[in-house]
Amino acid sequence: MKLTEKNLVFDFDSSLSIQYDETKYYREKFQTISDKISAVDFITIKDNHGYMIEVKDYRHPNTEFKSYKELIPILIKKILSTLSSIIPMKLMADDINEKNIAENFSQITKLTIIFHIELPSRLSKQQMAFFRRDKLELELRRKLLAIYHNLYVVSTKSTVLLPWTVKDIIATP
Repeated sequence: MKLTEKNLVFDFDSSLSIQYDETKYYREKFQTISDKISAVDFITIKDNHGYMIEVKDYRHPNTEFKSYKELIPILIKKILSTLSSIIPMKLMADDINEKNIAENFSQITKLTIIFHIELPSRLSKQQMAFFRRDKLELELRRKLLAIYHNLYVVSTKSTVLLPWTVKDIIATP
C-alpha cells in the first residue's frame, strides 16, 4: 500500500496501513476535542508489530525548521495523542477500514516508533548547531521509554531495515 507525505512515497508491505492524521475519525471527531491534539502521519501493522511513523521533510519549502530540542515535545504530543485515539477509533469510527486498523493496532504485541526526517543537502551553520539527529533519538528514547519497544530516527539514507520502502519524489528523474 502506497501512502504519500510531502515528497516521500511510503510503500508499506501491509494492507493494515493508514495515513492516520488524515483519517475521517481523527479529523472529524477526535481532533475536535482540543486544539492541543495532533497525530502521527502513518500507522502500520505487520505480523502483530505496530509502527507509528512521523515524517518531517525539511527540504519541503513549507516546513518550518525546528531544532531537536523544539521537536521533542511536538513528537511526544503526536505519539501520545495517537495512542489515546486508537481505542476510541476502534469503537466510534464510521469507516470500516479505520475501525479495522484501530482494532488490529489495539492488539499489537510490539510497538516501534519511527521519526523519518529528511534534511536539506546543505544546512546553515545555525541549523547544523541546532539539529542533531543522534541527540534527538537519544532524548526521545529516554522520554518515551515507558511506551515503546524500538525507536528510530531515520531518513531515506538510513540502513535501518523496516517493512516498507520510501521513495523520494525529489530524487526521482
